[in-house]
Amino acid sequence: QITDHIINLLEQLDNDFKLKDGTLIKPATFFNQILLQKFIQALDFNPLDDQDLNDKNKQVYHEYFSQFTHEVNRLKQYLIKLSSDSKWDTHPSTGLSQYPLSIYQFAFEYHTGVKLPTTDLKETFEKIKLWGEKHLTHLMIELECCCGRILNLADDDKSLTLEEKLTRVQSDQSQVWSSKQEMIEAFQKCLAKYRHIFIKEKGFKEFNEPDILVFDNPLLAGGYYYQNKFYLNVCDWESGNAKYEVENLTLHETIPGHHLQIDISLNSSNSNYLCQLFPYVTNGFVEGWGLFAEQLGDSNEDKWIYYGYLQMNILRTFRIIADIMLHVEGSPPEDVIKLAKRYLTMASNAIVSEIYRYRVFPGQAMSYKIGLEVFKLIIKQKFGITDTEDFLKSELVEWYKELLWNTERPLQIFLQENEIILDF
Repeated sequence: QITDHIINLLEQLDNDFKLKDGTLIKPATFFNQILLQKFIQALDFNPLDDQDLNDKNKQVYHEYFSQFTHEVNRLKQYLIKLSSDSKWDTHPSTGLSQYPLSIYQFAFEYHTGVKLPTTDLKETFEKIKLWGEKHLTHLMIELECCCGRILNLADDDKSLTLEEKLTRVQSDQSQVWSSKQEMIEAFQKCLAKYRHIFIKEKGFKEFNEPDILVFDNPLLAGGYYYQNKFYLNVCDWESGNAKYEVENLTLHETIPGHHLQIDISLNSSNSNYLCQLFPYVTNGFVEGWGLFAEQLGDSNEDKWIYYGYLQMNILRTFRIIADIMLHVEGSPPEDVIKLAKRYLTMASNAIVSEIYRYRVFPGQAMSYKIGLEVFKLIIKQKFGITDTEDFLKSELVEWYKELLWNTERPLQIFLQENEIILDF
């Protein structure tokens, strides 16, 4: 049924769609040959290892993947046939900029949960982009200072450019794993540490204990959370993953990040059924909390861990700029990829994947940084606290508990509850 639904949607792409103001748009122009080929490539997959499953679950697992493989192959063959039509070569690679700006406004508001003024949308998005650029500039200055500390350079040492400093830092062998098992054990140890701190010491509720599920698949992200499991991808342990990533990724995906927040939400008497049905409207809250959780660790003074935090924050901030370039300004992905390489230390293929993710998923990537800044803004105005080292003061910890028990909500409602206006 899912395969049939996807095929049916693709077959209707050439139909005109009428907006409320009478404007006709053709959804097919959002897709092109490059995106179709990436869709086809993404359908190649490897099933997860079944070694931890009992015999009964193994049988169900193999039956499921047998059906899944059949349907994926059916969809793949359809897409290959579809891509042979020359019309896909004629469509531009730009995003939603070819449509009325209200389309992107909807995507932005739907994923961030922030309501935008409708007086001048173009000016509003220009303002948001400038806001992102301002934050990015500050983070790059912080990154250069952090690199200097790691390399033991004097504060006034100008002998190396930032690019040269990053090259030296990135090649530091102290941050390279000696084995896949060392990497796995480091994440397990980090999760155990923060579970003890937040559950045992600080008294946050726990209904289900989180677990780490290890897998090896170059087609998937380095880590993500789903149903009490932190899925840790070890495919790049030799060259792509670094030790300085452990703290931030664990804090974000498990405790006090996604697992703690979602586990409490699903078991709270305040759980909102409407938000469960339409989870993207609370994406800004959920991802904002995940990014904010990275600042709640006990190792922020460690220069390597801080370096890892800056790298991840720079990525989330660059997403603001990239999304607007793609969907408001009409920049082709190639231009955004070129700009990204000036700021991100990720591998080239990872950067390309990131940019095309934003291209096909308008607005979603905006939710992380905007969500983080909403949390920080509310804490600043409600408690007068701005320093990271004060984010675990007792009054704030109790507020976090109450906040999570009241469950996630659209950021606009979160702001209104605290009588705060977000001004980019």
